[in-house]
Amino acid sequence: MDRAESLSPTDVEVLTLLGKIKGRLGQFPEAVTLFQRVIELSPNSAEAHVNLAIAFYDAGALPKALEETSRALVIDPNLEIAHLNRGRILDDLRREPEAAAEFAAARRLTPNDPDVYYYWSFVERAEGHFVKESDLLQQAVKLEPQNEKAFILLANSLLDQSRKPEAVVVLRDALAVNPKSTEATYMLSRALLKSDPAESKRLQKQFEALRAHSAALDRSKKLANQGYGAYLEQDWTKG
Repeated sequence: MDRAESLSPTDVEVLTLLGKIKGRLGQFPEAVTLFQRVIELSPNSAEAHVNLAIAFYDAGALPKALEETSRALVIDPNLEIAHLNRGRILDDLRREPEAAAEFAAARRLTPNDPDVYYYWSFVERAEGHFVKESDLLQQAVKLEPQNEKAFILLANSLLDQSRKPEAVVVLRDALAVNPKSTEATYMLSRALLKSDPAESKRLQKQFEALRAHSAALDRSKKLANQGYGAYLEQDWTKG
């Protein structure tokens, strides 16, 4: 894509794709610059302003990110992704009521987007509205049944409401999505401590085995990274 950009420096599609790749790689300043170039070429593109907002957000420049969502919504007030990202930014800025209003607007425009309900739930949790939080997360997992993290957040919300039997069901759903989830395994073990001690003990052993495997994998990755670094330095004693 760098090569394509050098050959077609004014191609909006190339610049946009390259900007998204740079963002995924954590090269946020480069992503910001690329999306700014896109806006210079297409100043009336609401999507371009949203992409720039996301790049600023990833770089931690929340006020600038918020400004870009405002510009996007001036161009297209019905752009759902602009409301969604504006809601996320406002939530991070601790402006929960405004964030909730943006998520509500996003839901009106695209009621089947699971991200709307997922990120909106963070706002309700921050406000202490656990019932609303769990309602939103239930909708999120209904629309995206493979979202393990949403299941775990839903279980946490239900436990905070002393709705343990429902939380147990949700944790089993999380393990159906990912049987190796250490978090869901541990939480289910604790939830069953009194009602089913035998299964609780089995899950605790499973959790310890998963954690040990994860630690070994982390060590292997670290050694591999060190070896690769030594290779790049041509330092064979380190490798």
